[in-house]
Amino acid sequence: MALIDVALFGLPGLAIFALQMLWIPFWAAGIINGLGHFWGYRGYETSDASTNILPWGILIGGEELHNNHHAYAASARLSSKWWEIDLGWIYIRFLALCRLARVRRLAPRAVSKKGSQRIDSDTVRAVVSHRFYILKRYSQIVLRPALREARRNTDQMGRQLIRRAKKLMTREDIKPDVGAAETIERVLQQDKTLATIYQFKQQLKEVWTRGAKGQPGRVERLQAWCAASEQSGILALEEFAAFLRGYRLQNT
Repeated sequence: MALIDVALFGLPGLAIFALQMLWIPFWAAGIINGLGHFWGYRGYETSDASTNILPWGILIGGEELHNNHHAYAASARLSSKWWEIDLGWIYIRFLALCRLARVRRLAPRAVSKKGSQRIDSDTVRAVVSHRFYILKRYSQIVLRPALREARRNTDQMGRQLIRRAKKLMTREDIKPDVGAAETIERVLQQDKTLATIYQFKQQLKEVWTRGAKGQPGRVERLQAWCAASEQSGILALEEFAAFLRGYRLQNT
């Protein structure tokens, strides 16, 4: 790169080369590994603290969508929502059209078919492939509303306790220490419905853990989870079970 800069621009090329060398550690270490694990939004509940800094990946070739990258590290496309822009993906598509590049892998896409009752290996494959999204959606439409309801039904001290426990209960990148575990336990003792919903979240994660004995074991676990959710008497759990029953991967 230094030789190319000098060949093109003469001695000023050395200054250009210096800027290029500064650019890499600033954006890679300072922005991506720093800000990209501290500030932004999370479309996927990964086990690390990665965030999407901005929905428009223009300055760093799409790495602004860093949480998406951690969820699907092998995907050539970092954008996952229609309103997210991945400049690197645009470059890749252009190079592919010129037959200078070949897209080898993309993040799988899924859809939930309403009314589906059968849970099979296709269902499990879709759920496991999208487990970070499933956890995020569970927190959004099941766990967070339960936390809000619990706050409305308690006193000032209880609301403060729930406020402290909210992130501990919804973020997968936070590993609770003894104090945090005690905080969560105190909150769960206050509200039976919230305790049930949080317990079901932990059980859902067991579908894709190592303890599951291959695909048949995962199918059985997901079937049991959905059946128990539908018998829980909690509407949010019943609706989420119906959502998972219809979950399927789409052809890309």
